[in-house]
Amino acid sequence: MFHFAALIVAKLFWFCQTFLPSNIVIRRVRRRDGLKWGAPVGLAGAALYYGLFLLLSTGSQSWGWTWAHLVGIVVVLSLIKFTVLMPVSLVLLASHRSREGLLVAQVIRDLRSEAKTDGRVPPVITDEYRRVLRAWARQKH
Repeated sequence: MFHFAALIVAKLFWFCQTFLPSNIVIRRVRRRDGLKWGAPVGLAGAALYYGLFLLLSTGSQSWGWTWAHLVGIVVVLSLIKFTVLMPVSLVLLASHRSREGLLVAQVIRDLRSEAKTDGRVPPVITDEYRRVLRAWARQKH
């Protein structure tokens, strides 16, 4: 019996994570290339679900107790997800960018120290080369 209930919950979780639009948006925003959109998407999602929450709270008398509460729980959980998404994505973006910056600085230090040990003139690092190194660091991490 417990196995059957766990199987149903697992299938329901898979369905929600795969096909519900809010989960698809959150999954795309949590990737490295989507982190910069975390705050605007979180703000828009929180505003949308807060509006739905207000709409449900005013119209729940005509729906009946059970449906209003079940849909209300889903709306509140989605509101919490999008509210938490904003600061989490900003923290993740800051950590990724700092890690990439540290990696670029270490590569530049290594290039300069290799040139110094070989007796060559240290290379001049241009902005274009820094952009290339940042792109490389993004791909690496």
